[in-house]
Amino acid sequence: VLAAQAAGRAVKASNGKDPATLDTLARVQFMTGKKAEAVATQEKAVALAEGDMKKQLEESLTSYKAGKLPDVEE
Repeated sequence: VLAAQAAGRAVKASNGKDPATLDTLARVQFMTGKKAEAVATQEKAVALAEGDMKKQLEESLTSYKAGKLPDVEE
């Protein structure tokens, strides 16, 4: 719950314009069982992203749509 609140605040602070914070929120949503919300949030992140980040976020979106938690790259 705390992670969801923090991610939600970060998205609000960025006015929903930062793909990285949207990606984080989508992950939290997915992990808390809100899979449809996670897909919608990740779609927004993909739409805002560019370059390599866009590719990574698209891969996460594909995972969410398949019902799988994406791997985290380090």
